[in-house]
Amino acid sequence: MKKTRQKKNVPVNASAKQAEPEEPGDPAELVPVSDGPEESGSSSDISYQNKDIASKIFAEGLREKSLRVYGIPSSRITKVLPTNLPAIEVNELRMDNLFQMEDGSYALIDYESGSRSKDKIKYINYIARTLKRLYDAGIRFPKIRMIVIYTSNVKRVKTVLDIGSLRLQIEPGYLSGIHTEEAFQKISKRAEAERNLEDDELMELIILPLTVENKEEQRILLRKCVSLAQRLEEREKQLFALSGLVTFADKIIDEELSQNVKGWIQMTKVGMIFEREKQEAIKQAVEEEREKQKQIQEQMQEQMQKETKQSKRDIWILRSLLNGCTVAEAAKAFGVTEQEVIELKG
Repeated sequence: MKKTRQKKNVPVNASAKQAEPEEPGDPAELVPVSDGPEESGSSSDISYQNKDIASKIFAEGLREKSLRVYGIPSSRITKVLPTNLPAIEVNELRMDNLFQMEDGSYALIDYESGSRSKDKIKYINYIARTLKRLYDAGIRFPKIRMIVIYTSNVKRVKTVLDIGSLRLQIEPGYLSGIHTEEAFQKISKRAEAERNLEDDELMELIILPLTVENKEEQRILLRKCVSLAQRLEEREKQLFALSGLVTFADKIIDEELSQNVKGWIQMTKVGMIFEREKQEAIKQAVEEEREKQKQIQEQMQEQMQKETKQSKRDIWILRSLLNGCTVAEAAKAFGVTEQEVIELKG
């Protein structure tokens, strides 16, 4: 890995009263947004069901995870919600980016590689559509957070847009505050030693390629992160890391690596289903064997009880004969044949 310049942590001011100076983004990093009229109807909907499998797996995997490693406080996700927002802008992060947070608020999460005033119009559209959908579902005027994660070339953005009748405030997370080399070495050592990563380390891993500014360095680091993710033992974490890397690195990943990773994800997913079915089959076999052994034990106990009862009966028959009863009288008294009494008397 090329030596990466160490970056100082940039304080996050999610509740700023005054807007900070806005830094221009890198035009080459931005995808143009059409100013044309929005289409209507189901053909323009981006539905939860039609999302790319990697994006869906990643979004589902975000449940119970926090964005604090990106500088976003109080950001543990508790529920993943489908968006179904019509006419989403083309440079939207390709994931189901509507979540319910631990405090009951709703969060729209996007990421940007530059800072433009026009982006805030896009965010207002997101919020308005989300607000309407929630309102129609009976959730009246909930708290909606607009969280924007900025790649390494963005150091500070204007967090507030105040136009008099409306005031928008975003919560920025700056990846420029992550020390790339230090974070990668820490995660790599843990993954190699234990084949495992904690949730915060997973969240850091999936974003690491975007913490360096040079495109070629981003691609080199992305391949290293993919290789590291593939070595994780827990398949759920492996799937989350790979799908997150593909989703976040959408603008820098080459087609060959993208297809390879998605193929790996598919195989891992199929493997997980097979493993789950195998475990269920084993569990069923164990249950059947346990039931079989239970039946055998019950039969043995029943036989022992029967034999014990018969032994007691035989003793009483012999006693009755000793006390002067005839064979016929003993047979009648204990409900057996005279031949059985004769054989017992022997």
